Amino acid sequence: MVTNKGILLCQAVEKEPLLTSAEMTAKWESYLLKIGEQKGTQATFLANIQKFVSHLLEVVPGQIQSTDFGSTLQEVKAASEKQEATRHLGVCPKCREQEVLLYQNVAACTSEACDFKLWTTIAKKKLTATQLKEIIQNGRTSQSVRGLKGQKGSFEATIVLKEDFTTGFEFSEKKKTNYKKRTRRTT
Repeated sequence: MVTNKGILLCQAVEKEPLLTSAEMTAKWESYLLKIGEQKGTQATFLANIQKFVSHLLEVVPGQIQSTDFGSTLQEVKAASEKQEATRHLGVCPKCREQEVLLYQNVAACTSEACDFKLWTTIAKKKLTATQLKEIIQNGRTSQSVRGLKGQKGSFEATIVLKEDFTTGFEFSEKKKTNYKKRTRRTT
């Protein structure tokens, strides 16, 4: 996750022409080729990088002080608040006491005493934060989820939270009748 300080640092360093130029990258690549051809040394390359970093450490703090980050800070704060809001999925349906937070691969109750977890990928389909929120708050997705994959191929179903707090599928009657019955040929 990108931090506010990281964004501000990137903006300050952006003003350093040596760091952002393709020429500097080309010079480094060229010298690395020389090292590969035994025409240059690793020690020289690292010494030059050390000089470059020392130069940055002298110049960048001044650039940070002279840069107006007002609008950037507001944008970063708004983005952080939006991201934080999408992490909160609702009250835990199992313990009904704590919040369920969205992490990279799982939504989990914040209570140490509660073991509620909802995987973000179900039937090889990555669910959206909105779909996960619907399951937690309403016990089901509001619409059928397409692109779910099972042993017999792709399918569409409403994802439901069962009584044991695991997920299951609910298939609409309309979809069931649309599938053609497969017959096996025997010879």
